[in-house]
Amino acid sequence: MPLSDYPVLKPSVVSKVVQRFPVSDTLFFTRRIGPAVRAPFPFIQWDEIEKARGLAEFAAFDAETHVASPMKVTARSASAADIREKLPIKESTLNSLRAPGTNNQKWGMRQVAREEMNLRNLLDNTVEWMIAKMIQDGSFDYSVMSGDNAVVRSVSYGIPAANQININASSKATDNWIAGTAPDPMVNIDEAKLVFRGTNVMPDNIAMNQTVFNALRYNSNLLALIREKFGATGRSMVTAVEFADLFGIANFHVYDGTYLSGSTVTNYLSDTKVTIWRESAGAEKIWQFYDAPYGTNSRYGITAKTWEKDDPEVIWIRLWRRCLAVMEHVDWVVQMTIYN
Repeated sequence: MPLSDYPVLKPSVVSKVVQRFPVSDTLFFTRRIGPAVRAPFPFIQWDEIEKARGLAEFAAFDAETHVASPMKVTARSASAADIREKLPIKESTLNSLRAPGTNNQKWGMRQVAREEMNLRNLLDNTVEWMIAKMIQDGSFDYSVMSGDNAVVRSVSYGIPAANQININASSKATDNWIAGTAPDPMVNIDEAKLVFRGTNVMPDNIAMNQTVFNALRYNSNLLALIREKFGATGRSMVTAVEFADLFGIANFHVYDGTYLSGSTVTNYLSDTKVTIWRESAGAEKIWQFYDAPYGTNSRYGITAKTWEKDDPEVIWIRLWRRCLAVMEHVDWVVQMTIYN
């Protein structure tokens, strides 16, 4: 069963198909990527930028213009991550593809498309995990196999200490949102917003998972504020829309997306954290997504390779992406630990 017998499994065809699959609506961060930046090399270098915060100098007529201070830039770098998965198209499916114009062929093509989408979803899930770790933790580790040994690689984005707030640090028994005796989330959110004071931006996004939201929406202090603000005396919980209004942060996200780690269901966002950030300001974004070149002909993005194997007789499909999420404005995010 030579590969040439199956036009639908040509690498160029498979690549076009998987590139056209939309990102799943369930992947909150991956849907926000937009066009990726193409890095010239697999070792990615980027600038961590601090916007100018001073005032331009006034000048007397005919006087020399003041020389502005250069933009503060910190150079950072990391190796792009290789994300690859493969699976076999079995003989039973391949036989169906060799019956042009029949229901068997249509069935076979559907099976191939499902397997291609399965591979694409796996790659997208890993991208989602990468971005979630960047925005929520400011770093991530992942392991790759080098021969028989697992090698751990680390990427750190240098989030300032002032932007990492742990409300349990001084009074865990009272302040933490999940099990504290007197949590006051409004005070904590106001503290987080003050961190943005020196950045010339204000936060416009806040995200948490369902566990954190459940603790927040029944908080007695917040309920009292909502009743005062909206005059709803009988209310026993707060909605996400009301939180956005109350906190003064336009976009309030409850994101409970999960992935499988082995057989364990794991949330992309932690049960112990809340993340607050500014998405963009003018043409600048808090983060960018880079695709890096790979393979002998320097391919970018998600591409496919297919090949034959004789025993058992199958055709393998492999998807590959070499990429990295980078944060260019590390002072535009506050990572708040609300429970240990």
